[in-house]
Amino acid sequence: MSLRNIPTLKASPRGKEKIQAARKARGWKYNAEEDDTPLREATLWLQPQRKQWWEEQWGKGEQLYADLVSAATWKRFQRAEERIKADAFEAFCEILGLAWEAIAGLDDTKLSVIGDPPDLCAFYGRAWYLKKLDSYVVQEHARLIAIYGEPGIGKTSLIRQWVEKIRTESSEFAGMIWLTPFSFLPDLFPTETHFSPEPISVLFELLKKQKNLIVLDRWTEILGVEKHSVEYSGEKYDAAKLLQKLAQQEHTNCLILSGDEKPIGVFNSVSSIRLMRLEELGKFRSDFCEFDDDKKILEAEGLQGSEGELSAFLTRYGNPSILKVIAARARVVFGGSVTKFISGQYSFILDANFHQRLERVWSRLSKDERKVMYCLAIRRESCSFTQLEEAIANFGIRSDGLIEILYSLIEQSLVECDEPIDHKEYLYSLSLVWQKFSTKQLIQESSEEIFRAIKNGKVQHTELFLGLAFVTLDSQDEQIKIEQTRRIVAPILNDLMSQLQDSATVREGLEKILASLHQYGSIGNFGIQNIEALVSKLTT
Repeated sequence: MSLRNIPTLKASPRGKEKIQAARKARGWKYNAEEDDTPLREATLWLQPQRKQWWEEQWGKGEQLYADLVSAATWKRFQRAEERIKADAFEAFCEILGLAWEAIAGLDDTKLSVIGDPPDLCAFYGRAWYLKKLDSYVVQEHARLIAIYGEPGIGKTSLIRQWVEKIRTESSEFAGMIWLTPFSFLPDLFPTETHFSPEPISVLFELLKKQKNLIVLDRWTEILGVEKHSVEYSGEKYDAAKLLQKLAQQEHTNCLILSGDEKPIGVFNSVSSIRLMRLEELGKFRSDFCEFDDDKKILEAEGLQGSEGELSAFLTRYGNPSILKVIAARARVVFGGSVTKFISGQYSFILDANFHQRLERVWSRLSKDERKVMYCLAIRRESCSFTQLEEAIANFGIRSDGLIEILYSLIEQSLVECDEPIDHKEYLYSLSLVWQKFSTKQLIQESSEEIFRAIKNGKVQHTELFLGLAFVTLDSQDEQIKIEQTRRIVAPILNDLMSQLQDSATVREGLEKILASLHQYGSIGNFGIQNIEALVSKLTT
C-alpha cells in the first residue's frame, strides 16, 4: 500500500501496544529529550544520503533532526491520540522494526483512506438507518446521499459506523476520502508550486482511477453556506466547485454528505440523490421498529428506572449528544436513576461548541422564520397551523407566507411535523434542543427591547414583545402556563433586575411602558399582557 495519498496517520489501539513493546525492547526512552536515539535513527532513515553530514552535526553536540522529526512528534506517535505526518509515522515504525500498515490498522482492510475520519466510538441503535444506507449504496448504486438533521443527532457517528462495515466486509470501493471543515482539499492534496494542478484536478484524477467513497462531513460549514447566496471564495469556492462537479458529472464514485440542513441548489438536478433525515433516538417507523434497539444506549450509559421511565427518558432526550450530558449527571448525582429528569423540570446546559453550531444555523434564518420559532418555543407543545396563524397575527404574516416559512424550517430540520390524530390538523413542534435555544434567544432579545424601552421612556412599536404572548392564554393546560412563566417571564425579569439593580426602578419602568401601550388598543394587547405578567411576577 502506498503512502502517496495518505497525508496523516496514527496507531490503532493494537498498534499502540506494539509500539510500546518495540520501544522497550530497544531500551529507548518515551521522552526523546532524555535520549534522542529514536530521533537520530528516524532522521537517518528519512535522509540516508546525508548520513555523514548529520553525524558531523551530532558530533558537535547539535540537536538537529529531519524536518518531520522532533521529540514532540515522537511522543504523539506513541500516544496515538492524534495523527502525525505519514512520512514521520512510517519512519518511526521502520526504526522500531514494525510494518506501518499493521500499526495503523490498515493491513486488515480492503479500503485505502485519505483524510481524517473520526475514531470509532460506542454506537447503539440506528439499525434502520444502517440498513437504508446499505440499500442506497449497494443495491441502488446512488452516487449522492445526503444525511441531515439537527446538530448532535449523530450523523457523523452513523456514517463512521457504516463506513467501518464497508471497510471490512465489502469490495464495493477501492478507497475512501473523508473531508471535513478542518481537513479539506489544500491539506489533503497540497500543490508544490503555483503552476501545479489545483487540488480539485488532483482529486478527480484519483477518482478516475478507482471507485471511491467520498464523505463530506458537515458540508454546510465547509461551504460557509449563506442563505440565498452562491458566492464563494478560496477554499469555499473549491468546495462548491467540487460538489458541483461531483453532482453533475458522470462517475462511479459515491458521495455522502452530512449536515445540519437538507442540501439545496446544485443537488436538485441530480436524479440519483438520496435524502435521509436522521431523527432522534426512540422514534417509531411504520416499516421498522427500533425503539428497543435504541434503548441499549441507556444501559450502556448506566441509567436505571422502570420500563416506563426509561422510555420517557429516551423520548425526551433523543438527541444522543444531549442524552450523554444528562446521563453523566444522572450517574453522578442519582446513581443512574432517571426519575428526576423525566418531569421536564430539569434544564440542561448546551456546551460552547454545540451552542456555536446552533448559532450558525440561527444566523441564516430570516426574521419571520425566527418569529415562528419563537412562537413554537413559547407554546412548549405541538400546535396547529391555525394556532400558529393566531400567534403571529400581529406580525402581518399571511397564511401563504406562513406555509413558506414552515416549509423552509421543516426542510432545515428545525421544525418537526407530526401527522394529525383523528383527522384533525397537522401539528408542528420544536425538538428539545431547538426549543431550549430558541427560548434563550427570545429571552435575550425581549430583555434588550424592554430595557431599551425603559431607558428611552418610549416604545418603538416594532418590538418583539408586542407581537408575541409570553404566556399563551388560549392553552387549557395550566402546567404549560406555569412553565412559560418560569422559563420565559422569570428570566426576562431577572435580566432587567440585573441591569437596573433594584425592583422599584424596574416596576416604575414597566408601569410607564404599560401606560404607553394602553394608548394603542389591540395592537398593543400582547405587549400589555407581557408587561403585566412581568409586574405580577415582580410582586411574587
